[in-house]
Amino acid sequence: MSPPSGDDFDHPWLIKRIPEESLGRYRRAMFRVRSSNEPLVILDSLAEMKEILREIERAAVEEARAQGATWPQVAQALHVTRQAVEQRFR
Repeated sequence: MSPPSGDDFDHPWLIKRIPEESLGRYRRAMFRVRSSNEPLVILDSLAEMKEILREIERAAVEEARAQGATWPQVAQALHVTRQAVEQRFR
């Protein structure tokens, strides 16, 4: 078994903002989660995925702001307060 070869990240702005290496690491970690029966392997893979998802989240916030989204709109999408989102991403 090998990781899927198709690109699951087809948003042009995402591909532009996140290095292919990170997206590849995410795909490999997801594959390990889906194919392993070992809890420690799964936990390690999930930790790696969380790190990459933080990069993707930051890229999505930057893109949303570039497209005109307000901080309150970003906060609502992330289910946090405006103050929390501004503090984290400004």
